[in-house]
Amino acid sequence: MCEPTSGNKPNLNSTPSEFDTTFQIRQNGVLSPSDFETIYHNSLFGSPESRSGPGSTLAQTSHIRAVLAQLIRELDIRTLLDVPCGDFHWMSHVELSHIHYIGGDIVTSMIRKNHSDHGSENIEFRVLDIVNDELPRADMILCRDCLVHLTLEDGVKAIENFKRSGARYLLSTTFPEHRGNSDEFRYWRTVDLEGEPFTLGSPVRLVREGCTEVHRGEGYGDKSLGLWDLWVGR
Repeated sequence: MCEPTSGNKPNLNSTPSEFDTTFQIRQNGVLSPSDFETIYHNSLFGSPESRSGPGSTLAQTSHIRAVLAQLIRELDIRTLLDVPCGDFHWMSHVELSHIHYIGGDIVTSMIRKNHSDHGSENIEFRVLDIVNDELPRADMILCRDCLVHLTLEDGVKAIENFKRSGARYLLSTTFPEHRGNSDEFRYWRTVDLEGEPFTLGSPVRLVREGCTEVHRGEGYGDKSLGLWDLWVGR
């Protein structure tokens, strides 16, 4: 989700033809790893605070930062896999000193910068493709603002990959009031992880983010992080 930036630089709120022509985004609008590299280097998600976009500002993550810290304690999370980790802006304000944090992303240059700026004994960053790569074992996987950019097929593959990794919990973006998942989109759209083809069922917990972002005139107050126990029924 993106808001307009100042100036004349095209961003994800530009018309599809303007953005596609300038940055050679694939015709179906689905973003590739090289597209995300372009977006990162040119700050095309439209936020002066975070290259990961307006949804990664401290204001937009105020509530979920507190909830995430609470869940880490409550569920006794020892290892957290955050995919995609983005630029680690808002996550750097979460208490992580007592856990092993692994941030993964497909943007290689961003991972290198994160490692240089934030890497430590308990915080590491890896180049990871959640659809195709074998994922490191973790107690919980955080997948925020990612499946909205993937095709339904790749989204399902990512969730199956999460399950194969052995992680118990998945905390992921879902829009419970936007029923009906579709592959008719450009760059991103809402996803409901309870619905087809994901069918994760009702989450153990649903955390409303308090999202105030607007994209092309539409608000997304139902944007939430759903918590699922991936060990149920396995």
